[in-house]
Order: sequence, then structure tokens, then C-alpha cells
Amino acid sequence: MILTDSIFLGFGFGFTSTAINHLAVTLFSRSATRAITILNAVIGGATALSPLILGFASHSGGWFAWPSALLLLWIALLWLPTASPSKPIGERAGLQPFPILAVTAVLIYAIVEGSFGSWASVFVSVNHHFSPAWGALALSSFWASMTFARLVFGAIPDSLLSRRKTYLAAPFGIAACFLALPWLTAAWALILTFALAGVATSIYYPYSMAYALSAEPGQTTYVAGLLVAALMIGEGVGSFGLGPLQALVSLPDLYLVSALWTIPLWILAWHISRPEIHRNRPTAKAVGFG
Repeated sequence: MILTDSIFLGFGFGFTSTAINHLAVTLFSRSATRAITILNAVIGGATALSPLILGFASHSGGWFAWPSALLLLWIALLWLPTASPSKPIGERAGLQPFPILAVTAVLIYAIVEGSFGSWASVFVSVNHHFSPAWGALALSSFWASMTFARLVFGAIPDSLLSRRKTYLAAPFGIAACFLALPWLTAAWALILTFALAGVATSIYYPYSMAYALSAEPGQTTYVAGLLVAALMIGEGVGSFGLGPLQALVSLPDLYLVSALWTIPLWILAWHISRPEIHRNRPTAKAVGFG
């Protein structure tokens, strides 16, 4: 029953994330990049706050009240006006070259995010023999800094920030954190580096989503669904894959090797954000790429 519940939870998250990324572009076409970045920051912040609700849900009344409240909220959404895309959605003959690049970029990014997010506590508490509290703090610093950075980057007007330069700089920050972590020994340095890793990884996924949706303005639901699926698969690989590999290679060495992921991340980001791809697109000017 727990596995079945988890499967439905996964379906719900996938459908919801796909829909709201599509709506971010549809409703905020003049600032799609900012909208998607802030949207993912809100999702991350809500995920961080969810353990606070766990105590309420553990009681018999709360166990039924919480999903009942969610059901009522979903029913209420049906009464809201429906957003219509500016361009009719046509049929797809198959995966096109650009979505394949974006899907690959998000898949690799998700492996990186899972490597940081799922193993920060183990890296600090087990590999460096600090208390579990320090490990939990390292994990919290990663997710909290990622959420905060997305809010900051999302709040900066397009006229003050080159989205493409920021996008291309992100892999260098990710590589620096992967390379630094195995050499650090102080708890505060490890926590600070995981926080910096959260900042470095914060914009790669939302910017990839924004560029992909800008390049395929008539296929926003289709492309958003592909990228959400790639994110979930990559998260699973990054979270689970490092476990069996530690029978052969230590986690610090795996972090060093993981820095190589940033090479394809940068190459893909360069191709995805090329101005000539978005220059003639209907939403390119509105999105504010440059």
C-alpha cells in the first residue's frame, strides 16, 4: 500500500509540475524565465517546510484532513478561468533535436542535484565522522540556499541580468564545489560548500525549462512533461546510483569524478541558449534572453 501510494504521489507531482511550468509561460509570457525560476523556488521552499506538517498529519484526524483539504483545493481550481496558449498545439512527429538537448541537459543536471542533495548528510556524518546534526545542517543548507538563490535570481529584472551568461556560469560553480568537497575537513567549510553548491545548481533547471519552452512555444505542455520526466529519472539515478558505486569507489572520489558532469552541462547550456535559436521565436523577446 505504501508503494502504491508513492506511485500515485509520483504521478501527481509529475502532472502538477508539468502543468504549472506550462502555465508559467502562458500566464507570464513577458517574464517567463523569472516566473519559472520563482515557481521552482516556491516548490523547493514548500518541500522544505513539509516536515513541519508531518506532526499534524501523524494524528488520526490530520491523516484524513490533509488529503481532504488538498482535494477541496483541487476542486476549487476547476472554477478558476482557464489559460489558453497563444499558439495552437500541433501534433508531434517525434522528438525534435532541440528538446533532446534540453532533456539531456536536465537529466544530467538532476544526477548532479541528486548527488549533492541525497548524499550531503552521509558525506558529512559518515565520511567525515561529524554528528548527524551536522549532516542534517549540510543537507538543509544545500536546499535552503538553492531555494533562496532561485528567489533572488527570479526577482532580478531581465534588464539587469544576462540570463545566458548566468546559465553558462552555473556549471563552473558546480564543478568547483565537487572538486572542493573531498579536500575539506572542517564542518563549517563543508556546510558552506554545500550551501554554495545549492546556489550553483539553483538556476540550471529553471533556465533549461525556460529556454526549452521558448524554443517550442506551441508545445509547452509536451516539452515541460519531457523535462519533468528527465528531472525525476536523473534524481533517481543521482540518489541511488552513488550507493552501489561506493563498493568500488569512495564517496569523496565519486565527488571528484562527478565534476566531469559539468563538461556536458556547459556544452548543452551553450547550445540550448544560442541566441539564433530564440531570436525568431514568438516568445523569445518576451522571455528576455540575452
